[in-house]
Amino acid sequence: MNEENNIRSHHPERFSIDYTVEATTYEHAHEIAQEICLEQTVELPGSIQSVKKVEPFTVGIIEHVEFLHRSIGIRKGLGLWKVTIAYPIYTAGNELPQFLNLIFGNTSLKHGISVQDVTLSKSLMENRTMFPGPRFGLLGLRKLLGVPNSPLLCTALKPMGKSSEEFATMAYSFAKGGIDIIKVGYVQNC
Repeated sequence: MNEENNIRSHHPERFSIDYTVEATTYEHAHEIAQEICLEQTVELPGSIQSVKKVEPFTVGIIEHVEFLHRSIGIRKGLGLWKVTIAYPIYTAGNELPQFLNLIFGNTSLKHGISVQDVTLSKSLMENRTMFPGPRFGLLGLRKLLGVPNSPLLCTALKPMGKSSEEFATMAYSFAKGGIDIIKVGYVQNC
């Protein structure tokens, strides 16, 4: 714990993520948490020497491991554990997609792990570069579309074997039928 406090003093700005993990014991839950710390940042085993050099400044720190409960439906012998991991803010690269990937990117492929909560640091809460907010907002969209009061209707079109002409006819028909926003999938040969 003293080592973790030393690391924190060098990099106090962190955000934290609460995960639930399926595990048999505290040690097992802690082991899974350590795997999450590595997988979500350096994507390498902790035993590799180069990881050890960057670990204090890049890899997440396990802040908390707590048994929640055994539950019906969980595989035999497993319980649910709450794991809190704190990551340096710069691991998000000041980009929303990287931030979302850091929260649950590769770990989403692993069974028995789910994100429950994210606690942003003060500077992330105030970061207008990474979190600029909506470009137009609801009122701006309504003004742009000329729909001041009624519900906005949206659909997605995916051509799935249609020609460009057929695809254009589908989009036109939806627009004439009252759809306000049409998300268009990839169209080849347009």
